[in-house]
Amino acid sequence: MKIHIEHLTLRNFRNYSTLELDLPIGIVLIEGSNGQGKSNLLEAIYMMAIAKSPRAKHEDELVNWDLFEELSHVQVAIDINSENIFEHLQLDLQCRTNTRKNLDSQDSSASSIKKNIKINDVQKSPTQLVGHLNAVLFTADDLDLVFGSPSVRRKYIDVLIARIDSQYLTSLQKYQNIVRNRNALLKTIKFDKDRVAELDFWDNNLSTYAGYIIQKRQEVISDLSTIANTIYSELSIEEDSSLFLNYRCTVPISLNDDNQIDGYDIEVLKALKNKHEADIFQTVTSIGPHRDDIHVLLNNVDAGKYSSRGQVRSMILALKMAEAMYLSQIRGTSPVLLLDDMLSELDGIKRRLIFEKISEYTQCIVTTAEIEIVPKDFLQGIQHLRLESGAISLISPDPKT
Repeated sequence: MKIHIEHLTLRNFRNYSTLELDLPIGIVLIEGSNGQGKSNLLEAIYMMAIAKSPRAKHEDELVNWDLFEELSHVQVAIDINSENIFEHLQLDLQCRTNTRKNLDSQDSSASSIKKNIKINDVQKSPTQLVGHLNAVLFTADDLDLVFGSPSVRRKYIDVLIARIDSQYLTSLQKYQNIVRNRNALLKTIKFDKDRVAELDFWDNNLSTYAGYIIQKRQEVISDLSTIANTIYSELSIEEDSSLFLNYRCTVPISLNDDNQIDGYDIEVLKALKNKHEADIFQTVTSIGPHRDDIHVLLNNVDAGKYSSRGQVRSMILALKMAEAMYLSQIRGTSPVLLLDDMLSELDGIKRRLIFEKISEYTQCIVTTAEIEIVPKDFLQGIQHLRLESGAISLISPDPKT
């Protein structure tokens, strides 16, 4: 994988004026002090996998505005070679001339960034880019999958499924739009009871898409949980430790009943009608995929309440490796593992177990600010780079070349 980056920064962090990297298969270790841009580099790579930043809410955050007067263009380009199929992926962000004015006035109504995507120099949409680069990203923010709100966990599973199922993405987008319209109607009905009958139209449409979303979430979460549990048991030094993901659906459906899968939409419709009175009173749609959660259980108890940060870090690493294995099974190609500062808060035994495990993956890029905590014997068999002031230097070459 060959990477070219120009003028990239995330959250007004470290800028790359130009950065070129040629990354081999196996483990690549990138060290650098905090603030040098290691996280930015992995986020830039992952951005090419999902066609947007995994962290920034708005694309304005991808531009280093301190350099606005000197440049108005950001580019990330990646050349990938997968099973002798070569592809050139390119994402360009062009700053509009009125961008600075919009930012200074905090006017979010006008788009300040124009995004342009090309595959092999042919113009493509963001959805057409998804799937060409197969990658899985771990960052410290992913600890929120355990400690954070249900919306974080819903977003995680939705992004994962959308990468392998275009129908899911379409269903999710339509579902979210229907929920907004139904909520608007509920607010109207609270003061105009004559419009109650209009709920039937939105209920019927919402239940169709909700049924498919629930079905796919249950399938993927169940598969992911099985793989993650196996990996966590290999990474854990505790005997008989278990990691499970449990889909908590707000609609009263027996998710373990295989015979009921085709009837999810019917059950959603029944539940929505039973909630009419409560929803009108609250003026919100109180049940459905937008209110569901995924419980992360360590040894059958809530990990968010009873686990240490070190345990949670190991759990999320196991989940990300499980995600990589799952994507490999679905797509037939191994994803690139992008692991940002994965070794922090772990003891020496855990670090060694994790390095042994990631050695099984085709390509893995690991960053660290603490080179001394990397198991020394693993340093002998990998490519070791240093990132400093936006420039990459080679510490040790890939021993396989």
